[in-house]
Amino acid sequence: MISGVVMLFSWLLLNLITILFLFYSYGFVDLNLTLTSNHFFLHLISFLQHLVYFQRPLSASIYLSLLIGLHLLALLIWWLGRSRFKWSWFWLLPSLILALAYPFLSHDIFNYLFYAKELLFYHQNPHLIPPNHFPHDTWLRFMRWVHVPSPYGYLHTFLVLPSYLLSFGKFTLALFNLKIFNWFAYLTTAFALNRLSLNLKFSPSKRRLVQLSFLFQPLILIEFLINAHNDAWMMAFFLWSLVFFLEDRRFLTLLFFVAAGSIKYITFLSLPFFLLFRFSSFFKLRFSSYQLISWICSSLLIGVVLFWWLFKFQIWYLLWFFTLLPLFLTSFLDFLFSLIYSFYALSYYYFFILTGFWSREPQYYRLGLFSLTFIFLIILNRSTFKSFFLWYNRNHHDR
Repeated sequence: MISGVVMLFSWLLLNLITILFLFYSYGFVDLNLTLTSNHFFLHLISFLQHLVYFQRPLSASIYLSLLIGLHLLALLIWWLGRSRFKWSWFWLLPSLILALAYPFLSHDIFNYLFYAKELLFYHQNPHLIPPNHFPHDTWLRFMRWVHVPSPYGYLHTFLVLPSYLLSFGKFTLALFNLKIFNWFAYLTTAFALNRLSLNLKFSPSKRRLVQLSFLFQPLILIEFLINAHNDAWMMAFFLWSLVFFLEDRRFLTLLFFVAAGSIKYITFLSLPFFLLFRFSSFFKLRFSSYQLISWICSSLLIGVVLFWWLFKFQIWYLLWFFTLLPLFLTSFLDFLFSLIYSFYALSYYYFFILTGFWSREPQYYRLGLFSLTFIFLIILNRSTFKSFFLWYNRNHHDR
């Protein structure tokens, strides 16, 4: 009875935190962008913009407080729900609230919509023609990276088309259409993880942990739902390709894998592991499905590191392996460590909010992030290391 009351109280607190995040996010509305002509909302957004743009230390403190609250509640809900959590639409309300938030720490979604506009309104190929080719378009006032064409796969552009079409030319409606579309990616990924858990023959309690570890992971909530990156749909398709691969449904595996790669090409980094697993019997090797997924997750994590090294650090790259990570969080300490990693990564935004400039984090920040990444590589490959040591001990004993 007491745990049920605490669970309800935690859910109410989670809704309060997400509502505060919702309001706070609208302070980041670009000063060149007007979302609505409603006087009440105009005054509210203006007040929040003053907080965000002209009271930066206070704004940064608010962000950090909300971030701490979100992580503590995720930990509490995971602890309370590990023995009695059931999938329920009741739990999806906080995620829907966040889906309605303004993409306060990324402008990428505006580019996604403009690529669709290029195709439908200007009848140009956004993968060849950059947005600044249309200098009189009013959207360019609040966009970034207007000098390059779309760097994503063609499927991504077509996935965004309905959001633009159903907006009837209204930017604000197109924005919310795409935000809700990403919310469905969140649900689709959650169902895929549950299906993977069944295919891996997890116990009911372990399946609950997988659901909890994904649904309430703050990094997933912020990057999937608030900032609405296209990595969400890439990972949704990719997870379903894994589902069909384990079920030996080859056509669907190929279809969903290519779909994921047609959004972001980083997907193809995992192709060698699919092939190795498929032809393992030919090489007289034996791998478990769990090891396959751990190697794929590790390859995506290595892909994150490569992107950081070659280009620059972007938090949403972590979605590539944080989406698969719930399958490997087998204990409270595992989930706690994932929250520490999530909090450390998301604290990167704190330095931007405080100063107004990117790449103003302390020198030790990136070193700490790489250290946490290395530890996670070990956690992900525990089963592989265990198999190797068992094999080594067995052969050493035979000698």
